This record gives sequence, structure tokens and C-alpha cells, in this order.
Amino acid sequence: YIPAEWHLRGAMPLGSAGKVDHTAVSKWVTDQRTAATWGAIYDEMYFADGLQVDDGCEEPTMDWAAYTDSFTGKMHERATIAEWVDETAKEVLAFKPRRVVEMGCGKGMILFKVASQPHVAQYIAADLSKQ
Repeated sequence: YIPAEWHLRGAMPLGSAGKVDHTAVSKWVTDQRTAATWGAIYDEMYFADGLQVDDGCEEPTMDWAAYTDSFTGKMHERATIAEWVDETAKEVLAFKPRRVVEMGCGKGMILFKVASQPHVAQYIAADLSKQ
């Protein structure tokens, strides 16, 4: 079995004799377990009761859940979240990128705003959550 990501990056972990570097394989397995663990923790916290917003307003490009104010512990207002997304997208778009990589994209709030611009030819986004 050869992990798909090794094909994508063209970096099979080979030792000097052209044989598989088992240390690199062990590290990869450990990294995958770590990512899965953090993803499970994120999913458990993010989808906990009280962190989801269901007020009948469905906007598929926005995600209102789990944005809590670190000072008050209460949910941020939608206007605050929307402002953060808009300002972040503006900062990215100021560079007029052709290609964008976003790590920790969540449900894609920034992705939808940035990738829809005509000069953005490629947008790669990843998140630990399985949701």
C-alpha cells in the first residue's frame, strides 16, 4: 500500500538503497493518527450542543457555529463573523493571487469569497474535521 499523498508529492520515502525507509513510514503513520485525533477532538467540540446556530437562516457560504468570544464565552454576533470573513478575504485578494492554499478552511467561508474571483485559477483547502 502506498499512501495517495506520496503519489501527489512525488516523494516516496526511499532509503539510499532504493528500499522503503521504514522510519519515514512509521512517522507518516504517527502523523496520520495525530491528525485523526485532532480532527476527532475538533468535531466533538465544534458539533457540541450549544455551539450550533439554528435560527432558520440558511446561508450555505457562511458558518455561524462555534465562534465564541474568548472574553465573554458567548457566541459572536453574525455581523462580527461576517466582518471577519470579509476583511480576511479582502486581505488575501489584495495580493491578486492566482493560486491559494488554505489550511484549516472549516466549511469554506473564506474559500467561497476568494475562489469566486476571476484571477484565482486554483484554490486548495484542507481541514482536520470530517464534517
